[in-house]
Amino acid sequence: MLIQRSTEEVGSAQRFDYWRDAISDAFVDLDPRRERDQGAFAGRIDGGEIGDVRLCTVRASTHEVFRAPALIRRRGGDFLFVSMLQQGNIVYAQDGRVAELQRPGEIVLYDSAKPYRVAFRADSRQLVLRVPREQLTTRLRRVDTVTALTVDGREGVAALACDLLQTLSGRLHDVDPAVTSPLLDNILDVLAAALAHDRQHDGPDEHRGVHRQRAHDCIRRRFSEAGLTPGQIAHDIGVSERYLYALFQDEGTSPAKALMTERLARAHTLLAQSTMPAGTVEGLALRLGFKQAAHFTRAFKERYGLPPGQYREQALGDPTRIHAARA
Repeated sequence: MLIQRSTEEVGSAQRFDYWRDAISDAFVDLDPRRERDQGAFAGRIDGGEIGDVRLCTVRASTHEVFRAPALIRRRGGDFLFVSMLQQGNIVYAQDGRVAELQRPGEIVLYDSAKPYRVAFRADSRQLVLRVPREQLTTRLRRVDTVTALTVDGREGVAALACDLLQTLSGRLHDVDPAVTSPLLDNILDVLAAALAHDRQHDGPDEHRGVHRQRAHDCIRRRFSEAGLTPGQIAHDIGVSERYLYALFQDEGTSPAKALMTERLARAHTLLAQSTMPAGTVEGLALRLGFKQAAHFTRAFKERYGLPPGQYREQALGDPTRIHAARA
């Protein structure tokens, strides 16, 4: 199916309303907005489909597009989008991140299941790939870690992804699935590799900081799981295990040590509370994710200078002595 929509089909007064319907029909329900003093508006969509995947060239004047929660609730549409800038300047915001595409070939991923904003800061042109979620998530884990991140499509595997997108865009009139379907599979494989590489690359400090914070958040959520491993933490936040170790090495520690620190800190807090449920040290150890009470006791004494039971007695009996034990 070919897609061709242009605001030239209607009068100037109706163009922006026409554009709202056009982009919502082509992609998902969207709310475009613009200031009245921005002059005449023009927009055009040209594209087509290969199976369930849609690829369109979108040209538009300066304006913004919003995917608000109300639109998601009204008609979800479970798609992931990859946009590649061809001309102009476009900004994408989602998941607390902002990606600005300024150079042709830069690409970005965004998710229709969550709110986002797209701002065309000038007359711009982009390729937009709409992919059913499962076709990309089977190739790329934790897509939420790479939404609204600018990926440079001028080098490495991302450059190959951009070349393939351009090639596919030129073959949309080719209805032979023997040609287009294998090409599409290759594009999705390469796109996933490009996005995963950008996520795990030892790039800007802010990216490493975000991943490090997510790792610590994961440990705080899952510390009580006795079988929690660095590999599971890496999988949870969508990075490789090797990269995870590098993140903690920046702090002079390791995933296992960070997990131990979290468990002991929880024990330290609980033991000093009079409201803690009655129970044995072994029971507390199991609740905190330790497999053996003896291991918990040794680690706690090494960290805080007293065995757990003695620490609790002092904490509840003489508050002044607990500060000495912490020191």
